[in-house]
Amino acid sequence: MDPLRAFVSRYWKIWATLGLCLLTIQSALSYTLSEVGKGNFVRWSHGQKFMLAGNPENRVGLSPVFFRNSVVLALQQWKYASNGIFDFEYWQGTDPKQFPASQEADGMSTIHFASRSGKRPDSNVIGHTQILFNNTTGAIIEADIVLNDIDYSLTEDARDTITRTHQTTRSVYLNNIITHEIGHAIGLSHSSSINSSMLYVEFPEQFKLGCDDIVGAKHLYPSPSDRTGKLEGIIHRPEGGPLAGAVVTAISSKRGIPIASVHTNADGRFIFGALEPGPYSLMVDSYFGTAASIPRHLQPRQRLICSSENFPKNFVTETDQHTLKRFEVRERMIRDIGVHSVTCNSIISTGSSFQQDVSAPFVDRADAGMLKTYSFVANGPFRVTAIGYLLLSPVRVELSLMDASGATLTPRRNDTLYRSKVSDFRVEDHSVSATAFGRVTVIARVYPIDESAFPRPSVKPGTEPLFMMHFHNEHEARNGKFIPLNARCSTNQVFPEYRSPPGIPIRNATTTTLSDHVGFCGTANASTLHGRKSTPATSNRSDFGKIIGWMIPFLTAFVCRLYLKFRHAKIRE
Repeated sequence: MDPLRAFVSRYWKIWATLGLCLLTIQSALSYTLSEVGKGNFVRWSHGQKFMLAGNPENRVGLSPVFFRNSVVLALQQWKYASNGIFDFEYWQGTDPKQFPASQEADGMSTIHFASRSGKRPDSNVIGHTQILFNNTTGAIIEADIVLNDIDYSLTEDARDTITRTHQTTRSVYLNNIITHEIGHAIGLSHSSSINSSMLYVEFPEQFKLGCDDIVGAKHLYPSPSDRTGKLEGIIHRPEGGPLAGAVVTAISSKRGIPIASVHTNADGRFIFGALEPGPYSLMVDSYFGTAASIPRHLQPRQRLICSSENFPKNFVTETDQHTLKRFEVRERMIRDIGVHSVTCNSIISTGSSFQQDVSAPFVDRADAGMLKTYSFVANGPFRVTAIGYLLLSPVRVELSLMDASGATLTPRRNDTLYRSKVSDFRVEDHSVSATAFGRVTVIARVYPIDESAFPRPSVKPGTEPLFMMHFHNEHEARNGKFIPLNARCSTNQVFPEYRSPPGIPIRNATTTTLSDHVGFCGTANASTLHGRKSTPATSNRSDFGKIIGWMIPFLTAFVCRLYLKFRHAKIRE
């Protein structure tokens, strides 16, 4: 590598362009970290606060108070998810000098509306986050967020959404967009989980973090006080060798729901960096998203491996191919599952009656309209959970119970796994709770899931009518305090009132730091920023002149090199 190319590859400014878009991408589940080196992720350095300046001026009538509350609540949720390791300060105002509506590499992180920026965003993008970070350490230097109030009517109503209902207007709840975009600003890429705020399309309830978001934040910002463990392994192709670009989902056996999913890298390796202790089952799925929807280090993707088709959902099972293996995750320990090879075979149905002890989690398949029965031995309070919707299956299951005598067992609780009180979001899957001693029969009635339950048209259920069933002792399930015990992992946490620091917004990096310490490129090293106090910004014109003057020798050498290369080529001809 010649010196010029080496310089550019080390110091050229790196932009992470992220947004909440209306894209046609099929299903996969994952929280996604952007890695710039082995173990170096794009994130704010520990001890460095995200200094954010907000400009509330917009053309859709949103009040400054509502805007401020939306931004602060989103920041507080991400701080809470990281146990306070990610931290922030927020200022708000309309003075364009102190609160610019722009995405400039000036060391100031901003959140503003497109109608005040003077630049029209792509009409398919509701929000857009631009990150400047060090391409060696991954340390974020600046994050600017623009909200598209030109093509969308951003509102204060949590029921307003595009992808869940047939709306003739483009009305979108502002908090959905802000929470998602701040997730980008702290370093998370897109997820395809319909339970995640980082879902790549707008969807109801994105103003609340989901299970996937919380685990991702804890993985990205680990805390010494986190009582979590790690789960890792390698996924191989059926014929052997690593399977890159697959998605591995960890399903909590004590909760009965997916907690988080991650991508396999080029070596087929995956790692969950912050799971609550307990037993987990694993599902491996193809990733149907575009190459642009996941970070470059997760390439290449290998989907067409089964007779040039996508491999079906795979579950790590026992030899019966139905009972799921359980991997115990322990506090502050790494559980390595070793190598698992996917197969090209779909799950075979157990038949209409499956009269064996199913206290271990298992997976089955059944077409809509079928009725299936299972049994297990109860010893007091218990809960049975059936999930299909959360696996992006085309079927859902409703459960009922009978005791050993054949009489209907009245459950203490019989409901869908989650239903929002403020939006129309709900998890279609089902759970029943009861108390019994002896053998209990579970009757599972299988129904189709209306595609309108998914974010249309971007997220579609798969074609295989799969569902998973879990049995839980109630006292075991209720011990989980790592994240809230519901299918959305939604918290009702009430945060204290936030007050902005006095004075004008502080920059995460000054123009002096950006130009003097790292030349023209604007990529700052974390060590040059950590603990530094902000200084007034210098003139952009002055910095621009320095940059142009500094670049002239390199540009001259580059042009000369191109000319010589062209001349040598002519001589060879």
